[in-house]
Amino acid sequence: MSLCCGGSLGNLTLSSGKRALIAADAARSLTMSSPDELITACPLCKKTFGQATGTRVSDIAELVAAALPKPVKKSRGRPAKVATKSLNHG
Repeated sequence: MSLCCGGSLGNLTLSSGKRALIAADAARSLTMSSPDELITACPLCKKTFGQATGTRVSDIAELVAAALPKPVKKSRGRPAKVATKSLNHG
């Protein structure tokens, strides 16, 4: 589901009270099913929904980053051994 958070820069003509009402209404609709987290692609929505709800709000880039495998640390010192096969021609 996608809803406006009310914090858009296009809503500068609205009072902060009206923007807060829009945010609270949208947050209530989005959290009716008690999700663990709200995911947004908009930094303004992240900030606005974070203030309007107790539900954790994350940016989609944070969700993707959390799903990526952690990089393997390279060991310092001796290089890793590489298996080789010797060929006997005879």
